Formats: sequence, C-alpha cells, structure tokens
Amino acid sequence: MSATHTSWLLAVALLSGCASQVVDSGADDALKPASATNEQTDEVLGDWVSLSRANGGANGVLTPATSTPAYVFPQAIYDNGPLMRTPRVVPIFFEGDAAAATIVADLHALAAHSYWEEAASEYGIGALTVDAPITLPAPGASVTTRNIGTLVTSALAARGRSLGDGTLYALYYPEGTVVHRSSDGAVGCNDFAAFHSQFSVSKSGATKNYGYAVMPRCGTGFSRDEMMVSSTHELFEWATDPFPASNVAGNASYRRLDDAHFAFHLFAGGGELTDFCPGLASTSELYTPKGLDFTVARHLSNRESAAGRFPCGPGAAQPYLVAIPTASTTDTFRHGRTLTTPVVEIASGASDASTQVFIHSDTAMPASQCWTLDVLPNGVVAETGTSTNAANVYSYADTTKAVGVDFTVDKACVHAGDAVTLKLHKTKSVSRDTRVLVRMRTSSGSMWNSWPFLVTVRK
Repeated sequence: MSATHTSWLLAVALLSGCASQVVDSGADDALKPASATNEQTDEVLGDWVSLSRANGGANGVLTPATSTPAYVFPQAIYDNGPLMRTPRVVPIFFEGDAAAATIVADLHALAAHSYWEEAASEYGIGALTVDAPITLPAPGASVTTRNIGTLVTSALAARGRSLGDGTLYALYYPEGTVVHRSSDGAVGCNDFAAFHSQFSVSKSGATKNYGYAVMPRCGTGFSRDEMMVSSTHELFEWATDPFPASNVAGNASYRRLDDAHFAFHLFAGGGELTDFCPGLASTSELYTPKGLDFTVARHLSNRESAAGRFPCGPGAAQPYLVAIPTASTTDTFRHGRTLTTPVVEIASGASDASTQVFIHSDTAMPASQCWTLDVLPNGVVAETGTSTNAANVYSYADTTKAVGVDFTVDKACVHAGDAVTLKLHKTKSVSRDTRVLVRMRTSSGSMWNSWPFLVTVRK
C-alpha cells in the first residue's frame, strides 16, 4: 500500500475505548489556545471578480489577504475544547518487532526537528516529548481495540509507571496482526490506516480521559515512510483534538471548518486538521522535511489559508491557483447540528443555471502560462442519520450521472485573475432536493489544485 493511499484511509475514531478503573492523580494537561478562531457563518461567498480585481487580480498578480474577506478561504474552528500544549508520546511495541528501534529513533528525530513547531505553534501546541517505549508480549493474528485502556494501564503499572496527563499512548502493531476497531467494526488496513481515540479512567466517581492511537502495519514490507505518515497524522490530530468522543457544542477542539466551507469538510471525509489536506493538491498531504530522511504528513494551517496561500504545511508548496465559484444562495444541512452553507443552485422548475468562477493565485503567473480547468462531480450528498461523524451522516455514492447534472466552463485554459462562466444543466427531474459535491480542478503538468463546492438541485 502506497503512502498516499495510506493517508487517504486515515480515520478518526469518534467512540471511546473501554473504560479502565485505575486510580490516577494530577491535573489534566488539556489547555486552550491563546485565542479562538472567529467563525463566519451564513455568508454567501461574494463577488469574486470585483473583490479579486480590486486586490490586483486583473494583472494576473493577486496579493492575498488584503481586501479579500477572511471567509473566502477555509478556516478550522475551535470551540473551547481541550488541546495538548505540552504533548508527550509513549510508543508501545510488541515482542519481535524488528522495526521498533527505527520507529523510536524517528520519533526522537521528529521531536527535535523544526517540523513539529512549524505545524503546531499556531494552534497553541508546544514541543513534542518522546517518553521511554514499552514492549508487550506478541499479539495474536487478530486483535480488537475494545480493551486498550486496560492494556495500557496494566502495562504501565507492571513497570512502575502511571498514566500521564497530556500523553498519547501510541500502539504500533506488527505486520501480520489484523486490528479490529471495536467502536464500529472497521478493519485496519482495509477501512483505516491509523486512528486515535480515548479511554476513560474512573476515580471516586470522577472520570478522566486519556488518548491512544493505533497504527497497524499494512502488508509485507510496510515502509518506514508510511509508518511516519501515520504517526505524524495521528500525533498532530490528537494534540489538536485529543478526545474526539467527548466533543460537544461549546466544548470541541479542532475538528471542523467554518460553515462557509462545509464542502471541504465533506470532501475530506473527516473533520480534523490533517484530514483536510489529502486531495486538495498534488503536493498537499506528504513531504520529506530537510534534515529528516522519512516522509511526514502535512496539516491545515489557518494562518496560511487566511492569507490566500496554499493551506497545508509545513513545507514548500506549488503555486496555489484555484477556481472558486460564486455561490448563488445558501442551503441548510443537518450535520449533528443544523448549518447553513453557500451553494450553487439550480432552482425549482429550472433546467439551467450559471455562475462566475474566479481564478485565484497566490503568486504571479506569466501571461503565457495557463492552467487546465476541469469540473469533477464527486457524488450525491445523501443524509442518512444524525451522527456528528460526517462519514456516518453522508454517503458518497457516485450517482451524479443518475441525477443528471452536466457542467461546462467557457474557458478550458485559465490564468490568474480570469473570470470564467460555469454552466449547469439538469437533464433529469428529481423527486426531492438533491445536493451534489463537486470540485473545480486546475492543473498544469503534474501539478493540480482542487476547490470543492456544493450544488443544490431543487425538485
């Protein structure tokens, strides 16, 4: 399994592991950032052409984040939940794992490198500490995550160690062991490449949460790069969303975008900061930092995104040339809560609609250089429940052709600052309002960028 495919499978566990009845003491190292992100809600994404031309786009040079409103570009939302300001990780291995020493060395190298600070500091997360590893007896060919809380606390107690506040217990299962996630029956390497969750410990009627991560090894010759992509993905998401099962309105960490960019959330298939990067660009999710000899994950940066630059980092990025449609109205979605987000609409009784698309770039482009523009439907957004997990609320069956919406643009080759007309044509009637997840893709050679958006077809 390739590193790219592995990162696409990375899943967030939204249900806790079993509680362990363990006596523990000490303050919970779960702190908030210095300031919360202001959320822009119920905004229709405005007149891109006038905004961007006023910002220099007419000359093919767009200066980001001056007069352009902040809601133009995605922002992760913080809602007063816990964060891990002084994160620690305890690697847990199993007897006979020949890769254990390499993984420990790589974690120490990661903690000493500027990569972690560059990614985490804007969210109020400090330096990473790697504690002494633990080695457990070899597991069987098949294991479940149901009793991870008991496994971790017992292993610590047997070594005279106690549960640590602000600590992630990272279990690295060996090749040949199939991991079954107890919360939903998902199978490691088929349904997920790694995930993080929590277990709870009760003392005198009070409950305290601790984080864990599960990293299976998928297939023969599972690579060091893949292991560190999984590790950096889960470490960062744990630090910025340590207890996903406990998230409720008013006490949630970083696990969603502003409502104006709900399409990005659906496109990502997850709500944490690393989940948003795969699929946004050809260079979006992985890179090898200078000074390290392994690959790591990249994460959403509110700072970079608000500036109109490529939103995932650290690391150098390709030019961020994206095609941004102007929404025609807003629509309401149920996503564990009710939210309103901009959409392009084909109105009731109509067969056609059109809207303008602005071509944004974070860097000057030669007049001779144009990017290919494509419109790619991702499937119908079908509400199936009220869970707060996007993967449970919506299905992504590729039934766009059955709905019958065609998309065309009047320019197939575009430059920074261009205004393009996107036309939508409904070829079949629908019996109920139908939402379609679509993305605009711009490409030049091996480079490409994506901008997801939503289309509502009224009955």
